[in-house]
Amino acid sequence: MPKQQPEAAFHKPLGMVAHPYSACRVFGDNHENTKKIPAEMAQTLPYKMASCAASIVLRCRTQINSLGGFNLRFGIKCFIVLVMVATTSFCASASDTTTKFQTGPFIVSIDLGESCSDLNISEPVQKERLTGDSYTNYDVKLCGVSLFFVQNAESGLDVSSPFGTAIANDLLIQTGADKDTIKVFERQINSLPGAVGSGYIPKLEGTFYVADFYISSRSTGHIYVWDNETKMISALKTIHVTEVA
Repeated sequence: MPKQQPEAAFHKPLGMVAHPYSACRVFGDNHENTKKIPAEMAQTLPYKMASCAASIVLRCRTQINSLGGFNLRFGIKCFIVLVMVATTSFCASASDTTTKFQTGPFIVSIDLGESCSDLNISEPVQKERLTGDSYTNYDVKLCGVSLFFVQNAESGLDVSSPFGTAIANDLLIQTGADKDTIKVFERQINSLPGAVGSGYIPKLEGTFYVADFYISSRSTGHIYVWDNETKMISALKTIHVTEVA
């Protein structure tokens, strides 16, 4: 028979599921105590860790009672396992710095490398170009990062072609960047062609970072960061945008 993967013990059908602490059997647990819990909760790591810890405590208590008192060797084993469980659960929750949100048709996830609750999503603004083409702007501010998503009324963008650096270069010039400091590059962003640029603005005594990328044949994304290269790189590497119909 094929060898079962450790995580397989936690895969249950949607709905209400039985959770017999089966994952804790790696520690020798034979208890069949079950609870009815929501499937979504059963799939979370903190719940798995808490369930495992509860089962270990129960087995420790049962074993100690059966021995008629405290057994030092077994007690040390239980203590070590409980510390490992608590540490793993804490680290898993503490390391999650990904922010997820939706604005209009765009579902976005981004990891700036820090826990961020400062999320400001503006109302969409409809505009029109001189050509008569209409489009909608979606503006989001997130912990010092400005995100703009532009959805055109019609499709027509070739997402397989280079995005080009002209938009980034022109924006940097318009915002007052010293031309001698402007640097622009093509790079993939959101797994599609994009461009990134930076330039020092003497009047503001800081560097402005900009990025542009395709989202779909209808929409583009734009990232603006003030004087923080580390945060800009994090945004470029982790932003993921999908567009729903």
